[in-house]
Amino acid sequence: MGKINAASKFFIFLMLAMVMVLATPLQTYAEKSQLKWVVNGNEVTFSPAPIIDKGTVYVPLLPIFEKLGFSVTWNAADRVVSAKRGTMTVTYYVDGSFIVINGATYAARIESMTVKKQLFIPVRLISEAVGARIEWDAGKKTVYLSSPPKERKIELSFSSQIRSQLGLDEERGLSVNVMHYGVQDNSLYTLVYFQNLSQKDLYLNIDPDNLKIIRSYSKQKDPMPPYNDTEAFEEWKRNNNGFSEVGSNVVAMRKYVQNQAGGLTDFLLPAGKTEQMIFIAPVVIGSPFTINGSYGAGIKQINPASLKLHYEVETGLELGQYSFMYTMMPVQE
Repeated sequence: MGKINAASKFFIFLMLAMVMVLATPLQTYAEKSQLKWVVNGNEVTFSPAPIIDKGTVYVPLLPIFEKLGFSVTWNAADRVVSAKRGTMTVTYYVDGSFIVINGATYAARIESMTVKKQLFIPVRLISEAVGARIEWDAGKKTVYLSSPPKERKIELSFSSQIRSQLGLDEERGLSVNVMHYGVQDNSLYTLVYFQNLSQKDLYLNIDPDNLKIIRSYSKQKDPMPPYNDTEAFEEWKRNNNGFSEVGSNVVAMRKYVQNQAGGLTDFLLPAGKTEQMIFIAPVVIGSPFTINGSYGAGIKQINPASLKLHYEVETGLELGQYSFMYTMMPVQE
């Protein structure tokens, strides 16, 4: 069978999700072969064309995977399809009905099929596969697909001369804005804004390093219970212990969010939202300190990007005007 298709699978899933959201009759288009596919600016045709069987969309693997820059191989003896692009690997075990994406295994609830000696894969197999960009033009009945983002990273370095800096990953849509950092009592304090500029949720991981991580957020005040209900009133105070303007029903809260190892695991950065965090780390003057982490789409991140915030630990890095925010405002345990 020579080379075999391994990439159009996740492409059409993404297209299908887009089309469902737009309530456009995908099945009708596919059955009539009216869909156009544009990959990285070039129109792609399929031979044979994508098909629908009992409501499931199947696509041939090779054309789109290769257009997306994957190298694809077929192990005829074991009936295994393998595709690789950069640090991303996708392996589909045809007879086992499961797919492995960068080491994470996903069950295939619908089996593949062979048409005209070509392997067709149901799009559901790759529902969490890659972050390929997808656009659907209903008027032109055209699907536009861009290759998954290449390996990216945000790395920022700080010293007494550079105490604030902005990092931006345009492909994934994450902005990391370090507003300030300082050192006091052998602890490093830094204020960081994580802004998700994309239209899909991202997830942040911070490597364990004995960190204290404070999330700042605003919420509506909970209804106040009667004063004579001591237990309920104490609970209300704990859950509403923050800062609020007189007459306002909104309270600014702060809460520790680090795990037991002093890091973060799959912390949600909602689409279009900003999260404000303070990181506190034990340090030694003269020894640099680095916060390491990663970010990407989906809890089981495919091809995640790395995050590194590197701080010089020097004398003279007073907390200044940030002292109240760092050390005096109440924080929920």
